Amino acid sequence: MAILNVLTYPDPRLRRCAEAVKLVDDDTRKLIDDMAETMYTAPGIGLAAIQVDVRKRVIVDRSGSEFILEADGVLAVCIQHEIDHLNGKVFVDHLSRIKRDRIRKKLSKQERRGSETLAGSAVA
Repeated sequence: MAILNVLTYPDPRLRRCAEAVKLVDDDTRKLIDDMAETMYTAPGIGLAAIQVDVRKRVIVDRSGSEFILEADGVLAVCIQHEIDHLNGKVFVDHLSRIKRDRIRKKLSKQERRGSETLAGSAVA
């Protein structure tokens, strides 16, 4: 298994819609295993394939069989959040434009600081 690179907002690849999985084969099962390992390593409780730059409608069901799950509370929120990812939606889409812009600016500022830190340590 492998730890996959997780895309972060505002990466435009998070806006793509995932495609249906027609066959759950060994490659799909490996993807699911890698996603599970990535999810348990990262700070999170869910992961959609689109978040690891794979355009497949995959969240977690390794067998590939359909099932019905009635969920509420945190589980329902997590499942809906991952389905939103598969449909090209991110959490900030549910916020007002002002809050969305504030988050984008804050993340951009953090990214610049991280780049400056990396550049400074490369020189040292």
